[in-house]
Order: sequence, then structure tokens, then C-alpha cells
Amino acid sequence: MDASRESGLEPGQEPLPDTAVPAVGRRPLWCRRCRRPLTDRVSRMYGLGPECRGPGPRVRSPCSEVEQETLPEP
Repeated sequence: MDASRESGLEPGQEPLPDTAVPAVGRRPLWCRRCRRPLTDRVSRMYGLGPECRGPGPRVRSPCSEVEQETLPEP
């Protein structure tokens, strides 16, 4: 049987945040910082594992100015 049918979801449907979905029916998610698989509900909700969302130095991506064309006058 298809994994989406086992979880009670139609293909392309996402589960509600407060509902428990069997591991078979969940699509895999990975931590945005360390790329490890996320397993618990809170980690999946934030997109970060417990180690990466804990206290510690925050890593920021380098910022640079973006060149844009000026908008035409109306």
C-alpha cells in the first residue's frame, strides 16, 4: 500500500502541525544548519534540530548590497 494512503493523507497534502503522523507517512526533512534528519515534531516545525536551535553563536550568511535598476517614474 502507498505511504500516503497509510497516513490518511492524499498525495500532496501536508499534515496539520498538531497531529501525529506515522513515520511511514512523513516526508523526510533535514536540519537547515547541519543537514541531519529531523525526527521530532518541534524540530520539524522549526526546521532546526535541538543542537542547532539551542544557545550558542549564531552563524549568519554574508550580506552584500544588491544592485537594482531604478524604477521608472509614473
